[in-house]
Amino acid sequence: MDDTADGGNSPRTIEAVDKTCRIVEAVHELGGAGVTELAERLDISKGTIHTHLATLSRNGFIVKDGDTYRVSLRFLDIGEDAKIGSQIYQVARPEIRELAEQTNTRTQITIEEFGMVVVLAIERGEHTIPAPTRIGKRDYMHCIASGKAILAHLPEERVRRIVRHHGLPARTPNTIVDEDDLMGELAEIRDRGYAYNDEEKIKGLRAVGVTIRNDSGTVLGAVSASGATSKMKGSRYREEIPEALLSVANTIEFNIRVEEGQFETSTY
Repeated sequence: MDDTADGGNSPRTIEAVDKTCRIVEAVHELGGAGVTELAERLDISKGTIHTHLATLSRNGFIVKDGDTYRVSLRFLDIGEDAKIGSQIYQVARPEIRELAEQTNTRTQITIEEFGMVVVLAIERGEHTIPAPTRIGKRDYMHCIASGKAILAHLPEERVRRIVRHHGLPARTPNTIVDEDDLMGELAEIRDRGYAYNDEEKIKGLRAVGVTIRNDSGTVLGAVSASGATSKMKGSRYREEIPEALLSVANTIEFNIRVEEGQFETSTY
């Protein structure tokens, strides 16, 4: 998925639809909002805001609660269908569940969409620490293991376009914020086959990520495992978890080929 819906081109757009999308996004980001708050945030007249909200409400996408508007659970229904319809979700989820149990880590399936990482599934081993993420959560790619693993296998120009579009915001002192430094690390990731996140998004949290690709090399997504720095250290962090992830990734890629009917699994 490219970093813009049009793949970097600039076709004609419908201003009213664009405005509606901005309003929905603002209601979502604010966790609910009134007409005045939205008008001030978006620099759109109250009358226009109200008209768009009324239309969204009539179509079931916005719920009005007193003077506050919030996104409706219809988005949950749509999002669940999008998640379940993802091939990598269906094939990889049983594998990351088993990996979480075996390694006592927090495992995830992620994909790239519009230059951001989106979480499709989360599994937790025993005694794993909670982390501020959830299914459907979008995040910058440069500061998490799965994101860097995906970036490492995208065309260089595509990576640079994502960086131009989203930037490299710092999350911790360890976050990569220089484009050349990022490109250098992506080369290392390609060489070794997996990516590290060494407290680059959250202090006290480390992770390892590996891409899932099809036979033509196209990136379908990534799987990752994370844990507290007190547990993700030494050979466990540098060798054991990466090896476990590489094995899981190989299994997922094999199962995807089987599902696509590229070869039979029967023995004779």
